[in-house]
Amino acid sequence: MPNDTVGERDIILRQRDNSLKGICEFHPAYDALQYPVLFPKGTQGWSFYLKLSHGRKLTMLQFYCFHIITRPGNHILQALRLFQQFLVDVYAKIESERLSYIRREQGRLRADSYGALKDAFTAGHSDPQNVGQRVILPSSFTGGPR
Repeated sequence: MPNDTVGERDIILRQRDNSLKGICEFHPAYDALQYPVLFPKGTQGWSFYLKLSHGRKLTMLQFYCFHIITRPGNHILQALRLFQQFLVDVYAKIESERLSYIRREQGRLRADSYGALKDAFTAGHSDPQNVGQRVILPSSFTGGPR
């Protein structure tokens, strides 16, 4: 489970003893807590530790694609606007997880091999307001500004 705190949402739960506890948006209980109408039995959601039958990691995208597929008895699809809100929330979680992966794996993704970008940055062709750790998005990342 990644321990990135950049971009995480503040999700605070009030426990039965009135104490407060913060959870990550990737917590398996998040979906059931956020959408009790869609998950009335408290069904656990996606987790970093879920595996497919042949041992590979189950991605968040695969998990939610399975849950929103059209099939008999899938009541999630009948929730209309709540279903739309759920889809937006799931999309935000998937993108957040993808960006966290890219941030964590900069060295493995060969971010240092982007020489032209480093040269442009050192030559002063960047906004000085964007001070901090640079994260280079690979060309395979679609849907967001680079």
